[in-house]
Amino acid sequence: MKGLAKRSLQPLPFEKGKPDESPGRKATGLRVRSTPPTHASRVAKGGKQGLRRPANFQRGSPQGPPLHRRPSLQECGLGLSSFLGWLKQVASGTSTFMRFLVSEIFHSIQGEGTLTGVPFVFVRLSGCNLRCTYCDTSYAFKGGTFFSLQELIAKIESYGCKQVLLTGGEPLMQRGTPELTQRLAELGFLVSIETHGEADISQVTPFARIILDIKTPGSKMQRGGYKKNLPLLKPTDEVKFVITSSEDYAWARDLIRQETWPTPHLLLSLANAAKNSPGAFQGPTDSIDLKWLAEKILADALNVRLQVQLHKLIWGAEQRGV
Repeated sequence: MKGLAKRSLQPLPFEKGKPDESPGRKATGLRVRSTPPTHASRVAKGGKQGLRRPANFQRGSPQGPPLHRRPSLQECGLGLSSFLGWLKQVASGTSTFMRFLVSEIFHSIQGEGTLTGVPFVFVRLSGCNLRCTYCDTSYAFKGGTFFSLQELIAKIESYGCKQVLLTGGEPLMQRGTPELTQRLAELGFLVSIETHGEADISQVTPFARIILDIKTPGSKMQRGGYKKNLPLLKPTDEVKFVITSSEDYAWARDLIRQETWPTPHLLLSLANAAKNSPGAFQGPTDSIDLKWLAEKILADALNVRLQVQLHKLIWGAEQRGV
């Protein structure tokens, strides 16, 4: 044991016969422990500028606590009484700590679905985990403005319109969406949620009308996650298929015939090319247009609704905030 204790005091060599003196490495008695390279060492080694980290984010920086340690309540500016008060706010749903990242909010005419032509307040929440080839709202993938729950509800109330659509992006990716949906419903708003079908709808379906978008093969995002949500749909909900090709139409037609649907509202919509879409979709071919889709629906006697994007016919395909 004495020999072991004595040997443990010797620094471990980084190279045989040579102590570790390389930047970013620190010799200790038991092991070689890595520490982040300093700003000077990166410059000395010709490191890339993009790899530098601000000094206040360095581990053990004197400007803040080490990154591996959680700050105390006092360091967060919270005493015990204020912390308990915050917990009560969370329990009552009035916490100002709940934040929503919102891409845009606007008042316009609903352009799709069974309520086409009805005035709505549109709340487009930021973030989406899918990248459909024809997506026309890629600007909502990131960025936006933060709202507290109270601020967002106040903004919605300012329009004096009872119909509200939560869309995205994917609105169900934000953790506060179920709480927002329930609060709006309790205040007398008629809430609709447009979702890509892959996110769980169980927490919101009692308080909102669901528009479930089942991804066709042409979207390149066909994952089948919609199946777990089908039993949760209500007769007032809607199911949408976006058609990019004849193959998409055949796939949707067969699924419509095979599946048992909890709702009679099945919608078919023709995809269009969109600016800055994440995929290579350039729009339907000359032989596939609204007339073609309408005639296919009639020939196959499908009990569906053909929908167009009315807002794009009114204001144009690239106009935002409508």
